[in-house]
Amino acid sequence: MLAQIQPMFKPPDLDNQDKVVVSGISFTVRYALLGAFFGCLFPLIGMGMLFFIQMLPFTMSSVVEVQRTEPLLWIIDTAPFFLGWFASFAGRREDRLRQAYALLKQDERNLQRLTRQLEVRTKQLLTSSEISSHLSTIINLDDLLTEVVNQIRGRFGYYHAHIYLLDEEYRRLTLAEAAGPAAKEMKAGGYHIALDTSTNLVARAARTGVIVRVDDVRTEVNWLPNPLLPETCSEMAVPIKLGGQVVGVLDVLKEEISSMDEGDADLLHSLGNQVAVAIRNARLFARAETALAEARLAQERYSEKAWEKTKLASEAGQYLYVNSEAPAPDKRDWEVMTEIEQEALAQKHAVIVEQDATEQTLATPITLHNRVIGSLQLHAAGQESTWSEDDMALVEAVVDQLAQTAENLRLFDETRERASREQTIREISDKLRAAPSLEILLETAARELGQRLGVRHTVLEFGTQTDANGRELHESTGVETDV
Repeated sequence: MLAQIQPMFKPPDLDNQDKVVVSGISFTVRYALLGAFFGCLFPLIGMGMLFFIQMLPFTMSSVVEVQRTEPLLWIIDTAPFFLGWFASFAGRREDRLRQAYALLKQDERNLQRLTRQLEVRTKQLLTSSEISSHLSTIINLDDLLTEVVNQIRGRFGYYHAHIYLLDEEYRRLTLAEAAGPAAKEMKAGGYHIALDTSTNLVARAARTGVIVRVDDVRTEVNWLPNPLLPETCSEMAVPIKLGGQVVGVLDVLKEEISSMDEGDADLLHSLGNQVAVAIRNARLFARAETALAEARLAQERYSEKAWEKTKLASEAGQYLYVNSEAPAPDKRDWEVMTEIEQEALAQKHAVIVEQDATEQTLATPITLHNRVIGSLQLHAAGQESTWSEDDMALVEAVVDQLAQTAENLRLFDETRERASREQTIREISDKLRAAPSLEILLETAARELGQRLGVRHTVLEFGTQTDANGRELHESTGVETDV
């Protein structure tokens, strides 16, 4: 943007006063010469009048004679000096007025230039604020970086814009996103820069952590040109810091020499800070999403294993409702039901199966956390009955509630079993702590475990001893109980 505005700042046209000053003739000299010229008329007129009165010829000897014999002419002869001297004061005043006017015009031009620069900076700051506000709404890192480089290049008129991210080993900078004529080629080629590269401004900015700017890259000794960006004339690399640590570099290029200044540096530094915060938020969101996905997967696995262990008492986990007006299913009907169930489970959604031309069955899997925990089949009461979309929506809604309620009941049973187990452990522990001797402790432990677990014979031994070969043997202290 500055490159587009700077050509407007043309040198001001010189007015008449500027031209006089440039030519070396001031109004002081002008007025002095003019006064001296008019002053010369007085001696000439005076001598002419004397020549006329005395009837003298106009010769050089007559001029000498008149000047010698007429002392009044001596005073008249000083008129050019005095008139030139007095006129120079007026010229000096005119020079001062002209100089003051020129300074005023120069101040006016400077004020206009500064006003235009202020307008540009204000527009840049507003644009920066808009970009920052927009970036705060993006949580995907790839989308964030794409938006950053496109906005910076499009809003501020840069030739090319890149964002490099530093790897975890702090060895190289990888091009994460770019915007410009060579963006696709650089991204497709996996463009990267070693951190210790001395001829690269991006690597230097990442190493030092300060902004690196080159007004004319062609005169920079430690600058390596990029053949994909031949129009580059000036470059600025801004480190992206997070918590004082460099995590990347924002690099911008322009086609004009000295087209970036401290205003661009401050603007890009501010944007770099916003980008750093946005990158941190995007990474935290990605980690949170990963952790959430892992938690969901663990929950699904746990739920699946829990339902594999869950066995309903009624007919091995099945329940059959038969209308009083319909006949009971025979072996062939059960085979058909099994086939329909397999088809519904394969489709993973509600399906309508036509057994023949006149009978339809609505079958749907029962899912919980994307895991199938059962199935439901509805066979039409009459041969002419058909299932509508409203029927399917009703069944799916009921099935969702059925799955959630079943999960709640399973969790309740699991919690109750865990509470019962903990209560049993606590009761046995209380009895063990009340034992006055080792024999009673063993007897209590064996008896309680045998009774609680319903075993027929319990043997409990304490302590170890070794034989002659060093092998461990149980000591004789023990107890046997029969239930």
